[in-house]
Amino acid sequence: MEKSRRYYNGTVRENNTLVESFPSNIIANMYKFEKSPFFELENIAEREVPSVKF
Repeated sequence: MEKSRRYYNGTVRENNTLVESFPSNIIANMYKFEKSPFFELENIAEREVPSVKF
């Protein structure tokens, strides 16, 4: 789960940079691309790695 969250947030960071940077911001504004929010967990319990016992 952590790898997926890191990958998503990295992709969002790259997208947000492109939306704000010249010259890609011209195209982003033409097609109404917007910055995306990062994935964050509010509940600390959801961040914990589940324990598995056999």
